[in-house]
Amino acid sequence: MYNQPIKNSTDIFSKYKYIVFFDCEATQFSQELIRIGAVKCVVKDNGILETTEEFQSFVQPIKETSLSKFIISYTGITDAKLKQLAIPFEDCLELFFDFVGDMKNTLFVAYGNFDKQILLNSIDLVELETDKLFQRYFLDNILDFSMFLYKYVRTPQNNSLSLVNAVKELGGLPLAGSHNPLIDAKNLQLLFILFLNKKELISKRWLQAIVCVSKDMPECLKLFLNELADGEMPDMNSLIEHISLEI
Repeated sequence: MYNQPIKNSTDIFSKYKYIVFFDCEATQFSQELIRIGAVKCVVKDNGILETTEEFQSFVQPIKETSLSKFIISYTGITDAKLKQLAIPFEDCLELFFDFVGDMKNTLFVAYGNFDKQILLNSIDLVELETDKLFQRYFLDNILDFSMFLYKYVRTPQNNSLSLVNAVKELGGLPLAGSHNPLIDAKNLQLLFILFLNKKELISKRWLQAIVCVSKDMPECLKLFLNELADGEMPDMNSLIEHISLEI
């Protein structure tokens, strides 16, 4: 996990022409899709992402036709709103792929693995038949950016950060409106861009992550790495001094 340089990690994005950041909201019990939001970006030659389109849709649930109080409070989505605005899942999927366009050259990015599971649940409930291309270019091509980021940035308790807290940790200002899928997709896009442009900060957090998970690492090395992470410039003499305190 920790022998993968950041440059090599970000190289995996360069082979794509487009990146689609997306987020889903679901029912509480059947966990089927009720709303999706997405942002599509073109990857320029210089690595800059240019937003081209946005997408959002409410979706009619099949099994859980009445939303729980928790979901209504959590997402702001109501039965009345779904009745007025929602479309069948199959229609939403068709519109989504029209929005995506060139699937073979698109990387899909979500924050966590729950969004993919929501889509799989809805596919099963409507008994939608999917082909190998759908599996290969969409379902198997979703990057869980929370797990990717976790390699470099995490809490002192060794946990992953929420999307909003991750944006703040990298010095960004997240958009207000959590659990609005389009807002969350935009915050995910912001986090992605921050990651690409905050190499020095990411490197420091990476050192802290190494210390955090390395229980058997000598205390002298932890002190040395923490000094590096804090922006200090310890030299070999400093490391030797730390080691001598343990001998």
